[in-house]
Amino acid sequence: MHTDWICGEKVEQVVLPSSKRQEVMMAPDIPLAGHLGEKKTKERIKYFFYWPTMKEDIKRKSYKISPKNGENKL
Repeated sequence: MHTDWICGEKVEQVVLPSSKRQEVMMAPDIPLAGHLGEKKTKERIKYFFYWPTMKEDIKRKSYKISPKNGENKL
């Protein structure tokens, strides 16, 4: 477990193995609702999970599916 402070609240996060990260990064994207964007995706995931490269991984994922970059490249 990893401990972090989010919005002034102490949160216990599961340290996520690399084999599960892609699956977790896709979870916040609800069908028909559109992509949440980098900031909201990171906030939602960070409340429950932690891994050392989370910020970079989410940024890379957000770039790949951003409307300004054309079609979903995932």
